[in-house]
Amino acid sequence: MTIKSTLIEQFDSAYDQSAWFVSALDAVKEISAEEAAWKPEADIHSVAELVVHLNFWNERWLRRFRGEEVGSAEMEVAETFLMDAADWNKTLERFIAIMNEWRSLLTEADDEKFSELVSVKIPDEWASPIAQMNIHNAYHVGQIVLVRKLHGSWDANLGVS
Repeated sequence: MTIKSTLIEQFDSAYDQSAWFVSALDAVKEISAEEAAWKPEADIHSVAELVVHLNFWNERWLRRFRGEEVGSAEMEVAETFLMDAADWNKTLERFIAIMNEWRSLLTEADDEKFSELVSVKIPDEWASPIAQMNIHNAYHVGQIVLVRKLHGSWDANLGVS
């Protein structure tokens, strides 16, 4: 396997191809806006907040991957969970659009892209932040499943009993 094929396999598993764990699309399958907004406790994130957080970070790295200049995040990480969480359908549509564009760009990229440095300010090869993004997505998908289990809206047929 090449670095590119490994990263794409990780991406697919975290996004829409449940295998060893539940993918993001399965984790949010058939969830209503009310269920997405539900929180078991005030200091635990809702499904909507988790997806908003993923949108924020996945889009920032997507813009960098496209070659766009991305400024500093000038906010606390906690704030990234609260941005635009009110409209669940738009939040989910945005997530899908971001992830579909990621898949296209990853698939179309030359193998050499993954060895290139992100930027002068971020002197990591692209393989590293993409691998970290994949892990970050999988981590928060696990949280989504847990919140849905606590809510009682999780369908165990989707992969976790």
